[in-house]
Amino acid sequence: MTKKQATVEVKAFDGSAYAGAQISLRKDNGGLVLTGTTDQSGTVGIASPLVPNRLWATVIGATTDAAKVIYPTAAVDTVYLPYDGERVTISSNLTTQSGAPGDEVVIRNWTTRELVVKVVPDANGDWSAQVPPGTYDVSYIAENCAPVIHGPYTVELP
Repeated sequence: MTKKQATVEVKAFDGSAYAGAQISLRKDNGGLVLTGTTDQSGTVGIASPLVPNRLWATVIGATTDAAKVIYPTAAVDTVYLPYDGERVTISSNLTTQSGAPGDEVVIRNWTTRELVVKVVPDANGDWSAQVPPGTYDVSYIAENCAPVIHGPYTVELP
């Protein structure tokens, strides 16, 4: 019988390893496969022929809970913990060459590439978003225009 590997890596919002996180791996029916604590590298795993093809990885008791569906393979699945702290307001203006407001602003974490927030500019093209301290890229989206991506931008608490 072939063993399947289920390895979960837990990272903080900024992409750093999160050691000591409590993890549970459960089947779709809720049946427990493994509980464990991440090591210094932020990982915990199991190799067994009994590992199902799909698991729910849940991180419990960090700053906030986080969960992700994983599909056990030789690869490591990463669960990023959400940020749970004070946020910084960033703002700008997005208008097309004709002066019309853009359609959407997309802000992603520069390190993890995870989506942080999407915002829609107002009628004048002004937009603002609250983000955790960190480094981001900002994508401007407007109909009939190629997306424009700026960054990295680093924002800190005042």
